[in-house]
Amino acid sequence: RDKFLAAVRKDQYRLGLLGNSRGDIQKRIRIFQSWMTWWRKVPNQCRMNGLPPVAQIKEMIAEQRDALRRMSGG
Repeated sequence: RDKFLAAVRKDQYRLGLLGNSRGDIQKRIRIFQSWMTWWRKVPNQCRMNGLPPVAQIKEMIAEQRDALRRMSGG
């Protein structure tokens, strides 16, 4: 539980620092993917600590991947 809380706080801090560069978008995707892992491991903690639901995280990842595609001209 302590690992979860520390990781989520760190992720939220990092998200606040990220911009819209290609590298930042990729970092954002990795953070969102780690949240999906947390949902598999400790779903109750995720729910109690306000992590978005898995379906919403999948949409967030898809949006970030779309942004990467637009940057690549595709």
